[in-house]
Order: sequence, then C-alpha cells, then structure tokens
Amino acid sequence: MASIVIGTEASRSAQFAASELQYHIEKITGVRLPVVHDTQPVKGVRVLVGDSKATAALGLHNADFQNQEYLILFRPNTLVLMGRDKRDM
Repeated sequence: MASIVIGTEASRSAQFAASELQYHIEKITGVRLPVVHDTQPVKGVRVLVGDSKATAALGLHNADFQNQEYLILFRPNTLVLMGRDKRDM
C-alpha cells in the first residue's frame, strides 16, 4: 500500500498534481491511493508531491528549483515528485 502525501498548505499546483496522479494510478491499477497531508500517519510507501514537511526533512524545497525544473527522487519507501510551482493567486 502507498499514500500520496502533500503539505498541509500545499499549492494549488501540488493539489492538482496529487489528484491527477491518484486518478491515473487508479485507471492503470484499479487501486485508489489515498491523498493525505504530511501531518497524518502514513503506512507503506510515500509518494511526496510538492513542498511539505516531509520534503523539507529531506532538504528539498520548491524555492530551490528554477522555473521549469523538476525532481523525481527515489529513497527507501519514498518517491519524491516536486518542482518550482507558480505562486497561488
């Protein structure tokens, strides 16, 4: 089992990315992964989407990326998907 993890104050871009990822994983596998906030406990593999406390703990921050720069990073039981988000208006 896995969970898609976003920050409690996730940007609209990160929220949209998490829901799109959830949708496509369900279409491919038939399994609907839960989207949870980084303050909630997670069992199993974490798919970190966007800036959160969990990505900060790995030393990763959206502000460190240039425009159109993205990261796909694998760690034990963790997949990180993040990049430079536009500011919410």
